[in-house]
Amino acid sequence: MTMKPITPEKLRHGDTVRVVAPAQSLSMIVEDSVGYAIDRLNEMGLNVSFGEHARESDMFVSSSIESRVEDLHDAFEDDSVKAILTVIGYSVNDTIVVFDRIRENRGKLTTVSVPVINKSVNQTLARTLLTSGTTFIVVFIMYFWGGQGIKAFNYALLIGIIFGTYSSVAIASPLLMGFRKALVTRAAEAVAT
Repeated sequence: MTMKPITPEKLRHGDTVRVVAPAQSLSMIVEDSVGYAIDRLNEMGLNVSFGEHARESDMFVSSSIESRVEDLHDAFEDDSVKAILTVIGYSVNDTIVVFDRIRENRGKLTTVSVPVINKSVNQTLARTLLTSGTTFIVVFIMYFWGGQGIKAFNYALLIGIIFGTYSSVAIASPLLMGFRKALVTRAAEAVAT
């Protein structure tokens, strides 16, 4: 028994697109990039609406888990919504995992040290490489066998995965240590004057 795939209707002028943020708050994303996407959708004649909690922020994520789920459920239940656009920060989310592990490993220490950062990066490295690696494999396959229509998009994703993974592991954590040293130096100078 073969099942016939369900093909959604094409969007038409006046249809509503709901923007939800199941991972990263819209308030934490550069407004220019979100604004650019919204402008393009409006130019296509589409009406753009936002999830009720899309701009709320709870530390590094978009509001509470319950609020994010509620936004997604509301988008599916609203018959006027013809498409759902999710805003997810892939690399940012990966960096947050590393930073959260640094926070956990720091415990009650008042400062972050190099050994704490190294331990945290090493603990999250396998997860980061597995997540990025499996995503890379899927996008790589889509790049070569997905057809000309999505080749450029997949190429951008491949480059983004490579640089995003590198930045999460090799740039963000050392940068955190650099900021810490700069703050300590600035505090020492303030006390001296």
